[in-house]
Amino acid sequence: GRRNKGGFLRNHSQAQKPQSLDVSQEFMRLYKSLENPSALTLAEVNDDIAKLRQYRFLLIPGYMSDPAPMYLKPTVKAMQGMGLDVKIIDFRTTRPPIERIKNLAREVRASSKRVILAGQSQGGDDALDLILLEPELAREKIAGVIPIQAPLDGTPLVDWALEDGPPLLRPI
Repeated sequence: GRRNKGGFLRNHSQAQKPQSLDVSQEFMRLYKSLENPSALTLAEVNDDIAKLRQYRFLLIPGYMSDPAPMYLKPTVKAMQGMGLDVKIIDFRTTRPPIERIKNLAREVRASSKRVILAGQSQGGDDALDLILLEPELAREKIAGVIPIQAPLDGTPLVDWALEDGPPLLRPI
């Protein structure tokens, strides 16, 4: 038999999920404005950025990005240039999920602002796992989650490594 595969959706399909807010139309409005930047007024841009300044953005790196997720540095620099409060979560991405999620919960609790979690790859799964494991914390402190390239339904490579790959890659 096949083991329980990875992926947020596979591991939490029966869990009670917090209510979400669909901001797709607003996203598409802003996205389309990039095609014609003159269609978006400076006042609109400044208003949107001002709204975002009330939050702290926690960027959660993907798997194997230790010790320093350099690929997030340009994003941090751009966000800081807009006056946004942003931090890259510093933890070993190869640690067990519960350790990563506990570390993430500490960072969320330590923030004086409500947070927006932006997780790349495995980091997106970690952000969503935190919401399910800590629903009270999520309601109180998490304003949003942005999963970026998150393998919400697992990945064939990880499934292979855990099930059929070399013994060193399989859990003991």
